[in-house]
Amino acid sequence: RNNRVPYIVCPRGSFMRWAMRQKRLKKFLYMSLLERRLTNRAAAVQCTSELERQQTAQLGLRPPLVIVPNGLSMERFARLPARGPLRNQLRLSSSDLLSVFVGRLHPEKRVDLIITAFAKVATALSGAHLAVAGPDYGEEIRLRKLVSELGLERRVTFLGLLTGNDLLQLYSDADLLTLLSWRESFGMVVLEGMAAGLPVLVGTEVGLAN
Repeated sequence: RNNRVPYIVCPRGSFMRWAMRQKRLKKFLYMSLLERRLTNRAAAVQCTSELERQQTAQLGLRPPLVIVPNGLSMERFARLPARGPLRNQLRLSSSDLLSVFVGRLHPEKRVDLIITAFAKVATALSGAHLAVAGPDYGEEIRLRKLVSELGLERRVTFLGLLTGNDLLQLYSDADLLTLLSWRESFGMVVLEGMAAGLPVLVGTEVGLAN
């Protein structure tokens, strides 16, 4: 700014409703004292979805809000691993329904809601299974306790962080991907799931929902 070089602010969902409500007082003070001034002097604010643009617009910032979605290289989805290895590991038949969540185990991801909803699915479908893949951000103990309380220990599996071919194998063996976050400016995992040919179930606060 001192050298008069134009800059763009990329909030990546941090200006969305749910995020702004977390530690609200600290964020209000920071926005009032520094962030609003810095952002208002930007050439533009980049949003990755229409949902993020709409929610960011509520802050009344001066720069234009420009939508530039995330991209995805399709090369690694052109040839997915053969279906079966992960299902065998989970002792699932080819006809059993495998639903998956992929992402951080964090309160904003609402994995507890996915598990609670899955409990109803599990009652109706004896072969249904839920796999939860992602690093723990302080939620795994609580989520495992919920699984135990619902009697789903044999129906829900925590796989930890999956990357590379292990993640592609998950997509190949899955039947449904779900993401019900409180705040998701875009939702790369939704794009990846669709690239792998999966049907997706997403909440209204996920940028790609529409």
